[in-house]
Amino acid sequence: HGCAILSAVNPDGFASEFGFHVKDDRFDEGLRYLFKNRKWEGQGNQGREYVRQNFGQDHAITIHMELYDSLINDPLKVV
Repeated sequence: HGCAILSAVNPDGFASEFGFHVKDDRFDEGLRYLFKNRKWEGQGNQGREYVRQNFGQDHAITIHMELYDSLINDPLKVV
């Protein structure tokens, strides 16, 4: 939704890339960081775009169509 991540978990570096990875329950530190110069907004928008490009409906359909095409062209191919 265009808002940065503030999280104590950081799978694949997602929180640190698109927000703030909280350590030692220092959520206050993370909020200060994100509010400074509206970082929450910029990192949130980057995160939203990343998710859209990598997990959005258009991307998923493209991957499915490519898979179907490869199977039609080579039905014995194991994916």
